[in-house]
Amino acid sequence: MVENLLKRPIGGESGEHLPVRVSRINFLIHPGYLTDPDKVDLQAMDSFTRVKYRLLLGKYVEKAKGMRNDELLFVFTHATAEVLEEDINENKDYARTLLEMQKILGSRMLVIPHDIDVTYSPRAINPVLEEAKRRGFKITKDVETNAFGETLGSCVPYITDNLNSRAGFTKKTIILPELTDIAINDPEIWQRSLNPLSNKFSRQTRVTFNPLKN
Repeated sequence: MVENLLKRPIGGESGEHLPVRVSRINFLIHPGYLTDPDKVDLQAMDSFTRVKYRLLLGKYVEKAKGMRNDELLFVFTHATAEVLEEDINENKDYARTLLEMQKILGSRMLVIPHDIDVTYSPRAINPVLEEAKRRGFKITKDVETNAFGETLGSCVPYITDNLNSRAGFTKKTIILPELTDIAINDPEIWQRSLNPLSNKFSRQTRVTFNPLKN
């Protein structure tokens, strides 16, 4: 299921522009997961961590601002379409962030709610690739791909690995640790865990990890 936040893409009607060859696809995985009361214990999150999380959401926006005109953003939410709509109406931080990113990217941002299993499904990426084509974008097998979101030790690498392998991309997806939950935790702790995590995934999967940036 592919459904945009506002039901119809902003500036993204089919045939609006000539086909654009995509140079890079960015995967944003499960934004908002870390502040979902059904997923995590929010009472255990202190005020300082909450501030750092809002800064992480701000980094998502800055990433969108820096994307070239031939880059796409595929957002795979942790919420179903129904819950996502509720979160938008309740003006939750992550939903507000997605709306801001959509205003920046327009039809270059595609939102896929958690109504399908994107971790293991063989068709996890097919619907969104088809929707991108409908919007006038040409995606080749040698396209570059980046991934970021929540969380680094779980959903981001597993989902990204499935998306890359199912699409048959020839290049591994590069995970950007500084745009994941690593940014809101003690960097020394995460730095110690990043290397074994990178080794675990990089050797046997379709993902690799960038070095952690400050």
